[in-house]
Amino acid sequence: MMKRLLLSAGTAFLLLAGSLRAQTVTLDGITYTIHTDGQTASVSGYEGSPVDIVIPATVAYDGADYPVTSIGSSAFEYCRSLENITLPEGLQTIGRGAFYDCATLASATFPEGLKFISDYAFNNCTSLASATFPEGLQTIGGHAFIGTSLSSVTLPEGLQSIGESAFSYCVALAYVTFPEGLQYIGGWAFYDCPLADVYCHAAVPPSIETDTFDERTYAEAMLHMPSDALGDYQVAEGWKLFQHILGDLPSTAIGSVAADAPIARYADGIVTTSAPAAITVYAQSGAQVRHAAHCTSLSLAGLPGGIYIIGIEQGGQRQVLKVAR
Repeated sequence: MMKRLLLSAGTAFLLLAGSLRAQTVTLDGITYTIHTDGQTASVSGYEGSPVDIVIPATVAYDGADYPVTSIGSSAFEYCRSLENITLPEGLQTIGRGAFYDCATLASATFPEGLKFISDYAFNNCTSLASATFPEGLQTIGGHAFIGTSLSSVTLPEGLQSIGESAFSYCVALAYVTFPEGLQYIGGWAFYDCPLADVYCHAAVPPSIETDTFDERTYAEAMLHMPSDALGDYQVAEGWKLFQHILGDLPSTAIGSVAADAPIARYADGIVTTSAPAAITVYAQSGAQVRHAAHCTSLSLAGLPGGIYIIGIEQGGQRQVLKVAR
């Protein structure tokens, strides 16, 4: 009996401690979770049938201001009334399924500082026709914009990874532009999109799957890349399937890494480099799972079995490895 009482008291203490660290507050119909331990706030839900929403940069609670740094998972899912939303500067993450099936949402402008758009974030937002992405965005998760009405997408400098099926079935998408530093595009990412032109500014072809684009795109769309990288794209896995390739983009300052002089190697679950480098590991979905900013080795120990994409940047050169654990 005494043991049961002690357990109950301990459980109550943990619940009380958790409630002290995170509180919820509703302002103008939007519910925020206040993380008092981390001094931040996240959007966690809504009331009623909002049409136009402006998310503030900070939320006042108990005499203090908390910066809004994330839109939580499923925060606005199935909000069929939402047409416009303004996201604040300082927002860093849009959570999984945050705007899932918001069928009337027409446009989205993402603020400077945003780093991650998670899986399914805007899945089935069938009215979404325009999206402006900020420089510094690092990851677009899997199925993030599947089924939207986007017609042209220019992805920003800083983007490193696009997850599987991220833009598939975007039935109006005719043009897409990839930035210089892009490292990985997942399978089905642009499947069943009526692409006419694909512009890729990366000097080293990003790692893609053979089904990243569909057969019609490979057969009919024009692939544009830097003039000095034409030969690399013609032999790179996936990219070589394009029937129409044109090296008409300006050459970049980052030189490609010769196959006989790699800057990194992978063996026995460990990435090793010839000199300190930035190493980033992505799951096949596009999610970043490990990163080191300045190191000569990085272990993949503890990660589940599967396919991983590893991007290495060192002294103005870049290499991409695709490995299986």
